[in-house]
Amino acid sequence: MQVVVADASSLILLAKCSLLRTYAGRVTLLVPPRVLEEAAGEKLREEHPDAELIARCGDEGVLRCEVVISREKLPLSLGKGEAEAIRLFLEKKADLLLSDDGRALKTCRLLDIPFTTTPRVIVDLEGCGAIRMADARRALEKLAVVGRYSRDVLAAALVAIQEKKR
Repeated sequence: MQVVVADASSLILLAKCSLLRTYAGRVTLLVPPRVLEEAAGEKLREEHPDAELIARCGDEGVLRCEVVISREKLPLSLGKGEAEAIRLFLEKKADLLLSDDGRALKTCRLLDIPFTTTPRVIVDLEGCGAIRMADARRALEKLAVVGRYSRDVLAAALVAIQEKKR
């Protein structure tokens, strides 16, 4: 099974799109403690249903919280959660980093770290039959509202889904 390390933004977006459990069922999903706190801290759980879902997934072992030992300096200044996620990826020699943060993705490119994003996860889930095309479309529509993706990125994801059906 593929080992994927996620940052908070991606966990939140997958939860908001109702795809966190589906994705976590197809990969081994790891997160550092800071990411879990950023995505599902106690105060967040009181106000956001997606934070409560993320916390439950952590409690149930759907995603695994792994302590980061490394304090390796990274080439760009990142948020603490993104930096811990990249360090955890390197420590665990994971297969993929899941992030929707621009600076984290730039760091991945600089360090030659394979990465994916939430729109790509949606395309991949639909492509392998884990979700229906209608569910993928709904998830992309939700990203248009709650994510920071341009219309071009989301349109490209929709085209990718439709092209697989040809």
